[in-house]
Amino acid sequence: MSHRLRAILVDDERLARQRLAEMLSESHAQDVEIVAEAEAVPQAANLCRELRPDVVFLDVQMFPENGFSLLPHLQEINPPPSIIFVTAFDTYAVNAFEVNALDYLLKPIKAERLQTSIRRLQSYHKQSQTPPTTAQTPDPVQERVPPHNLPKYEPEDFVALKDGRTLLIVKTHEIRVVQAQGSYSMILITDDRKIMVKTSISKWQEALPPSLFHKISRSLLVNTQAVASVQVHHRDQVQVLFQGLSTPLILSRLESQRLRTHS
Repeated sequence: MSHRLRAILVDDERLARQRLAEMLSESHAQDVEIVAEAEAVPQAANLCRELRPDVVFLDVQMFPENGFSLLPHLQEINPPPSIIFVTAFDTYAVNAFEVNALDYLLKPIKAERLQTSIRRLQSYHKQSQTPPTTAQTPDPVQERVPPHNLPKYEPEDFVALKDGRTLLIVKTHEIRVVQAQGSYSMILITDDRKIMVKTSISKWQEALPPSLFHKISRSLLVNTQAVASVQVHHRDQVQVLFQGLSTPLILSRLESQRLRTHS
């Protein structure tokens, strides 16, 4: 039997804690053990120091201190617990991923979305417990960062895209095109945003939902549900417009044929 991860629920709303506890108990009792609940940051900090949980399910908007105020207290614990934010507001997503949160759940929590989060949690802890090889030196900072392998994203999930000091948080369905750039990928997003990230297109293909994304060439992954129009440019090229992008994507005839099979 696999090791159950020990969790603390932190939320100033009793009914919200109760609802999450019920969902975890009903569907994930073999994976997660709830060891305590807290309604405020000071109480949560004391419980975390005493019980050393594997994960904290943390609300953001609490009174008088918000959930982010708990994070400095958690750095006193070695290793610090994983953080899964649970909130009714999507405006804190950037802040959450800047502090290396493992996940960001929006209330009301859906059962399938919680299941995805538990899978991410298990994967992270499994990888973090793998002993380094003799050629590796553990880095205490890096050990707090979720693994580089991408999780499986659903259309409404938040995706953290980082390029140097730039951090862009978008929902999966807002991604329009992934273009391979060697071991990097150029991500085209709604509102003509784009960012280069150090993740290969093959990893994106594994992570992005197949209900939306299809690979139409070795270097191109597209959101076929976001195609606005397809126009023949000339006999060997097709011009594709996407919702939210002002610049069309030019495809070869073979790529356009593959696109049509998935549209």
